[in-house]
Formats: sequence, C-alpha cells, structure tokens
Amino acid sequence: MRKFTEDESFEEDETDRMMELLSPEAFEDPCIMLRELTMLSKEKASEEPIEDAALKEVFFEKIQDMRMSYSYKPLLIKAMLNYADEENGTCPMEDIILYFREFYAKRRSKGLFVEKENSIFSQERFCDKDARRIILIYPYRRFANFQLLYYEAADQRIGFHPYLWKSLSREEKEEIKTLCDSALDRYYRRFHGKVQEDE
Repeated sequence: MRKFTEDESFEEDETDRMMELLSPEAFEDPCIMLRELTMLSKEKASEEPIEDAALKEVFFEKIQDMRMSYSYKPLLIKAMLNYADEENGTCPMEDIILYFREFYAKRRSKGLFVEKENSIFSQERFCDKDARRIILIYPYRRFANFQLLYYEAADQRIGFHPYLWKSLSREEKEEIKTLCDSALDRYYRRFHGKVQEDE
C-alpha cells in the first residue's frame, strides 16, 4: 500500500519559520496566506494528483496516524463532521470556530490543560479572525495538501473533497469521530497533571 503520510514532527517549527516570510497582506487575507504558504512549503505531499478512488484510503491513513503538535487536526475533522452540509460536505467557518471555542472552554471550565502556552486557544478570549487564521495555517493546510479538503474563500466554508464526502458512509463518519477522540486522548495524555495557569 502506498504510504501517503509524511513525518510531521517538524510541523510546528517549519510553519513558524514560514510565517516569518509571509507578506503583510497575507495576515489580512487567508487566501493570500494559503497561496504564500503553499509556495514556501518544502513538503511534497504527493508527486502527482491523488486519484479520487484513493482519497478515502489516504484520509483514513491520515486520521489513523495523526501526528500532532497541537490538538487542532482532530478538532477540525470533528467540527466538520458535526456541521457539514449533508449534500455537499461543506462547513461554515463560523461553525468550525464555534466548535473550537466550545471545546477549549469546556476543558478550561473543568480545570483541564487547554493548549500549549503559545497557542491562541490557550487564552480565555481570542477573536474569530485569529482563530480562522490558525485553523487555515495548521490543520486545514495539512489535509488540503493531500486534496482531502478545500477552502471556499467567498463563502468562508471548508469542504471535504466531493468524491471523499460521497464515499463516506454514516458508520465510517462515526468511526472517524472515534479515531479523532482517540487522537485527542493521546495528545492530552502528554500533559496529564498539567493545569493551565489562571491568566
């Protein structure tokens, strides 16, 4: 079986390095940011376009072997599965941001570790604009590199590749949610006993 998942251990440092090279306009327009990040990226997610029939295999591989610098990737997929339009598999960005906001607020209210100190989501208050930027830079771009997700800037929506979305059964969507929960559990076990300091 062809291996699509690359080593993402450099994800945080590499993306931070690229952020320093972006134009000022990129921080105002997510489309410009995504375009510039793509140009700067040294990743070679796939040498050639992935055939539609292979998308589900690639998607499950990425979900099952989710290497994480932050909690963002499984949260994005769970948010999209919760809010995606049944017909076309697209999800409003505002719903995704709301999902992130509620997830982290729930952890905070329980006195649990929320996120790494340098994450905007570790803060009790963050604006939608900053949340959108981080979601597009980190989790979205990782899946988009493999043609699994796409972004509709005009409508502010993230969508599953149409072929992928139509190929997922109800049972498979539930399985994906379970895999995402397991990834989140593994991620937060790293910080067991670490409580976010009051701001």
